[in-house]
Amino acid sequence: MRQDQDETTTKSARDNSPRVADIAARADHMARELAALAATPSQAAIVAQIARAALSRAFDVRVAS
Repeated sequence: MRQDQDETTTKSARDNSPRVADIAARADHMARELAALAATPSQAAIVAQIARAALSRAFDVRVAS
């Protein structure tokens, strides 16, 4: 039980960390910049999908589309 509480506390602290929020904001900005470079809407959609997947994996969260 104690280990579960520790993991939850650590995850919660990480999720609320200003550093994590800053990194996520920068990653989102970079993904938008990449999508803007796409030549077609389908390329932009693929870039957005890849960026969301990368953010989800990096932060273990669901990223809104």
